[in-house]
Amino acid sequence: MSNKETKELFDLMDQVPNAKRVAEEYRRLMREGKLDPQRDVTDAGAGWLMVEDELLRDDNAKSYNYKVSVVCVTIILLGLGFSAWWQCRHENNLIRQLAVNDRPEVTTVSNRQVMPMPGVERKNGIYTFHEASLRDIGGMIDKRFEVKVVFDDPAMSKQCFTGSMDPCQSLDAFMNVVKYSTPVDYYFRGSTLHIQQRLSHRR
Repeated sequence: MSNKETKELFDLMDQVPNAKRVAEEYRRLMREGKLDPQRDVTDAGAGWLMVEDELLRDDNAKSYNYKVSVVCVTIILLGLGFSAWWQCRHENNLIRQLAVNDRPEVTTVSNRQVMPMPGVERKNGIYTFHEASLRDIGGMIDKRFEVKVVFDDPAMSKQCFTGSMDPCQSLDAFMNVVKYSTPVDYYFRGSTLHIQQRLSHRR
């Protein structure tokens, strides 16, 4: 191809927006037998075919691996689906737990039977005691604070208390209220709460 023809070819390529399409047309016509590469393809046409070969090489070099993208998207969607399922399950468990917590407080009598504790109610996390025995309150303390309660004087377990146990209240603050509302005193030995008769009420 002469310099003049090469210049004409590239001038033509600048004017045609899709040189690759033109080259593909040359290829199609040759496959269909409408063009004889030996006679009908000019130097300019051969130039088009060379351009097409270059474009195809570039396309192959820049080809995108769609399989990897599909795998990544599938993993992300599976992760989102699992997350939604787990969140739904967790919310259902919380709703069930809240429903149980809003019932009047119960204590286990046997493995299968439950009965309400007399004088004890629970609402919004606050225990309310109405003339509840200290034995019942000791059960609440054990449940809420995970502290074992021991009565040094067994008679003190029958003392009654009216008041409330706030969820933000410390055990020491609650026991101070019990101490000044009843004739009992308390002390801690290790992780055990001991309840005894107050000195001023002893005979």
